[in-house]
Amino acid sequence: MKVDLESAEFKEALEKTRKFANRVCNKMEYYPNPVEQENERIYIGLTRNKFIYGKRYCPCFMVLGKTAEEKKTADNRICPCKPAINDEIPNDGKCHCGIFCSKEFVNNFKTTKQEEEMTTPNEDLLQLLQKEEINGTELASLLEARNNKKINKSNKQIGYDTSWNYNGK
Repeated sequence: MKVDLESAEFKEALEKTRKFANRVCNKMEYYPNPVEQENERIYIGLTRNKFIYGKRYCPCFMVLGKTAEEKKTADNRICPCKPAINDEIPNDGKCHCGIFCSKEFVNNFKTTKQEEEMTTPNEDLLQLLQKEEINGTELASLLEARNNKKINKSNKQIGYDTSWNYNGK
């Protein structure tokens, strides 16, 4: 069965899936994945499976069986699945799909992300700035570093070491 992701019917069902996920988070004291794109990808998969199979089967695993009874005996994962509730979230901090996370996982993720943003760029960026010529990929890396504020717009300062100048001065 082909599902039209742009149809009004699918978009309405997708909104219901988002609300479903929010209710699960509230009821189970879970938190959504801090990476919104990951959540959206899974919401789409859950909604697609709801259209095709009539239930929000986990989009990360194949749905086995043709009849409802075969699907049930195949132990397909219906969201939120038992392995996530009983094992993955308590032990790994998130379910396999990643849409339901523990508070500790989310807090650790935010701390790690902040630390990554605060670190100075690696030696590769320093070497790129010292080259007389760079290729397109290297230019893209420098532009990304500038956009992430690892290099200032004048390309004279890197990270938080304001004394460093790419000319060596």
